[in-house]
Formats: sequence, structure tokens, C-alpha cells
Amino acid sequence: MGRRRPTPEVLSAGGSAPAVPEAPAGDPAAAGARSRGWVDRAIALGLSALALVVLLGTGPQFGMVWDEGYTIRREQLLDRWFHRLLNPPQPGRWRQAFDRADLDRFWQFSRAEPHGHPPFYALLGLAGWRLSHRGLAPLAAYRFGPMLLTAATVGVIDFHLARRRGRWAGAVAAVLFLAMPRTWAHAHYAHYDMPMTCLWLLAQVAFVASLDSPRWALPLGVVLGLGAGTKFTGWWAVVPALAWVAWFEVWPGSTHPGRTRPGLKALTRALPLAGLTLYAIQPPWWVEPVAGPIRFLASNLSRATTQPLATLYLGKIYAFSLPWHNTIVLTAVTTPVLVLALGLIGIAAGLAGRRRQPWALIWPLSWLTLMIVRALPIAPGHDGIRLFLPSVASLAVLAGLGVAWLADRFGSGRGRLIAPLIAAAALAECLLGTVRTYPYTDSYFNSAVGGLQGAERAGLELTYYWETIGPEFLAWTRATARGQTITLAFPMDATNHQLLRQWGAVPPGVQCVDLNSPPEGPPKQPDYYVLQRRRGLYYPSDWWLERHGHPVFAIRREGVDLLRVYTAAEEREAFRQTRHQPVPRFLLR
Repeated sequence: MGRRRPTPEVLSAGGSAPAVPEAPAGDPAAAGARSRGWVDRAIALGLSALALVVLLGTGPQFGMVWDEGYTIRREQLLDRWFHRLLNPPQPGRWRQAFDRADLDRFWQFSRAEPHGHPPFYALLGLAGWRLSHRGLAPLAAYRFGPMLLTAATVGVIDFHLARRRGRWAGAVAAVLFLAMPRTWAHAHYAHYDMPMTCLWLLAQVAFVASLDSPRWALPLGVVLGLGAGTKFTGWWAVVPALAWVAWFEVWPGSTHPGRTRPGLKALTRALPLAGLTLYAIQPPWWVEPVAGPIRFLASNLSRATTQPLATLYLGKIYAFSLPWHNTIVLTAVTTPVLVLALGLIGIAAGLAGRRRQPWALIWPLSWLTLMIVRALPIAPGHDGIRLFLPSVASLAVLAGLGVAWLADRFGSGRGRLIAPLIAAAALAECLLGTVRTYPYTDSYFNSAVGGLQGAERAGLELTYYWETIGPEFLAWTRATARGQTITLAFPMDATNHQLLRQWGAVPPGVQCVDLNSPPEGPPKQPDYYVLQRRRGLYYPSDWWLERHGHPVFAIRREGVDLLRVYTAAEEREAFRQTRHQPVPRFLLR
């Protein structure tokens, strides 16, 4: 009798398999299955390669967002630390790199705000910069690591669903993950949210794989540790798996086929490894194994008092958290309508087929987790969908499952065209939304709310990340500063401007003033005031400019301004008109 293996039907259910004889060598069916496996791998690799090429090709059009400056500065500090470790100031004194003073200086992570995030995103970005900085422009090189991880995730999603629900499902999920306008924007940035989202999705894939093979507990633990080591949000990535285990393996009357509890066993092995991984990437925790995590948790659980950001939501400004329905509303208006519809079909299909294919329910749970967490009154509510990006990305996978359900339901006759036509229409909707807002696709709103104009009428934040300080704005500064020197005032930190100047993107005749630092060069009255239309953070003078000002330059999409530039004279008039109006308390923290 040959070696025994699980049947494909049981594998697709994510359960333990009864023993059946292995197909004999030379079996045409076995050979066909192996051939299909290689084809699926080739498709996944091809999609990953295409994603990386497209991201690198379009990257220069995407402006440097607010958090990228801080990210890159931290990566530069890490690079100096690794240099000190490998090339100590005195021969044999490499241990000095682990002194408390050096760790405090170079590892600015997992501590009080604004350094509250763990370091993996910076390690990833630094590794990408090391691999690519000789061949790419500076900003592109710092973005290369996150882009590479995103491209790899595209291929993994495709292979994950292609093997379980067919190639249509895999391709649709992988393409929509990248093609949705808002995830498309975040896939270009050197920051933490897209890497954490990728690690979140990879953790769900690894958990499903661990239901079939205990060997997958190892990558599951590593990915969970890296996700938790990227952002506090990543600590929640294990919740879908815990909920799945509770539902199918622990709860009385659980529906998992067989009683071997592979999910529980996988988590039992993976969670200690996740903790080890989280510690391994943070040398400061090696010398403070208890105080370090406590400081990190205290920092991330006290944002309401240490670093709140106000948000305009449905016409009202909230100082920190938003009403409970914010995740539902923001998902409904920022996700392309057909992707949302396919995702809802995928959720329904997962619930309906939970006994036959219990593995698929991990994706509704993945979507639901941060939809609930971000709705809590202690959760920060700023920056649109950015803080629950894994939920939006999970909708892409659910859309793939929705397409698979449609293909099963209408798989014969003329009905077999329904699934591919709807999938193609969903992709077309994504591409149209990207074209209409490009390259500011993080300001995309769908047709259900009326696009950007509808979002403006509904009282939603139109933009928040300063992505408008890109090629379009810089072209205006070059034209305006031709033959003269101009000074621009910004209501933001100037870290990004300093880096852009180092890289030659800011014209020599342009000086920048921000809220926290003196102007570059001799003090001078600004010539222009640059205002991002993030209305939740407006000062009274900004509201006066909003209603009465006459911008000399604006970046506009779909008939709505995302950024405006006013003359200094008009800004002074705005201050004069509003000098007796109190500044909101939340702006003074």
C-alpha cells in the first residue's frame, strides 16, 4: 500500500483527512494536478512581478506623504547603527552598539509618541534601500522594500485562492487588492500601513495552510511577529484565527470535520514564535524585556491624550474617536461599489458554506476584526480608512470568493459569463476611479456617495496625508520661483521638505517655513500659504480662507480642490478677520 494523503476535497475544507491510497506513479490525474500546480505558481509569480514593475513605474508620480519623512529619518538612523555594529569606532568594541545610549539614539521605536511604532517597517525599508539605492532615485529606493512586500503579497493571494477556489477567484482577489484606488495609493509609500496590511493578509493565508500541514505554524508565527513588530494594529492580526478556532474547534457543537483541532495546534506553536520574533527585531527590548513592552503599550493606548488628531466626519469635527458607525460608512464610500458588492457576496458565501469549506470563513473574520476595533470609543479616528486598511484589503479577497460563488451558481450556458463580466466591471470601476483622482487616489470616493463632490457635501475629510506635495505642486513652485526667491508657509512639519531639498526636488529659490522650525536661511515674511484641505485640522483663519479666500494655485480632482495656495497678504487678512475667534482646544494640545 502506498503512502496516504488527504483528498483534495478535504484539503479545500481545511480539515483533517481520512486516509486514501496515493495515486500510483504515472497516474495521468496526478500528473495533471502537478502540472496545474506549476501553472498556478507561474501565474502567481507573474502577477507579483507585474505588480512590482507597475508600482516602480508609477511611483515617481506619488508625492511624499506626511509619515514618509519620519520613516526615512528613522531608517537613516538604523543604517548608522548597523554601520557602528559592523564597523565599531574601536576594534572589537561592537558591544557598544547595544549600550543603552546607542539604542536610545538610533532605535526610535516602541516608545512615547511620536515614536510609538515598532521597527519592522523601517528594517524592511532599509533593506529595500540597501538593495536598490544604486539604481533607483532616493525616494523610490526607500519605497522599494514595502513595494516588494506588496508585490509578493499579490502573488500569495492569487495562489492561495487559485488552489482552493479556482484561478478566477485568485486572479480577481490579487488584482483588486492592488487596483482599489486607496490600497493602490498606500502601496506606493515608504511607511507602515501597507506592510502591516500585507503581513496581516499573509498571516491569514498561513493560518489556512496550517490547517492542512502543521509545518505552516512556523511561517504563521514569524508573520504574526513581524506584523506586531510593524504597528500596534498588527497585534490584532491573530484575532481572526482565534475566532475561527473558537468557532470550529473549541465551541460546543463546533462544525470542524474531525476532532484533531489543527487550528488550535497551529496557534499553540505559532504564538510563542510570534513573541520571539517580536523581541528579536527590537534590540532595545533585549535590555528592557519588561519595561520596553510596557512603555510601548502605554504609548499606543494613550493616543487620546498624547497625540490626538481631529477629524471631520459627516459634517462634525471629532477631537479623537469617531461614532461607532464610522468603519461601515467609510468603507461604503471609499470602496468601489462592485468590489463592495462582490465582497458582500463573498461574506455571505463564506457563512453559507462554512460546513463544507470552513477555511473560507477566515476572510469574513479578517474583514470584521478591525471594523469592530476601529469603531470602539478608545480608537483613533483620523486618516480615513488608513487605520483599518487590512479590513479593506480583506474585501478584495472576499470579492474573489464572491466571484467563485457566482461562477459556481451560474456556471453553465450563458450564465457562465456572469462572473467574469462582473469581475471585469469591478476592475474597470477601480481603474476609472484611479484615473479620475490620479495620483491622489487616497482621496477616492465611489459613485454611491457622488465622488469627491459628494464627499465634500457629506462633510467628510477629502485629504489628509499631504500627498499633494508631489510633481504637480513642485512644478508650480519651480515656475513661480523662476528668477526669484519665494517663501512658502506650511501648517505641518518640514521633515519632508528637507529631504526633498537634499534630493534636488525642491527648487533652490524656494524656502519653506513650517509650524515647528525657523525658515531655511534668513528669516523672511512668507510669500504664500499652502493649505491642505483637511478641514478637521483647520484653524479659524483657515476656515475664513476656505469661505472667502482666492487661491492663486490649487490642485483639483473631480471639481474639488485638495490643496490650495494663498498669498501671504490674504493669509494675514484671514488672521485679522478671525483674531477674536478662539482656537479649538484640540488644536492646542
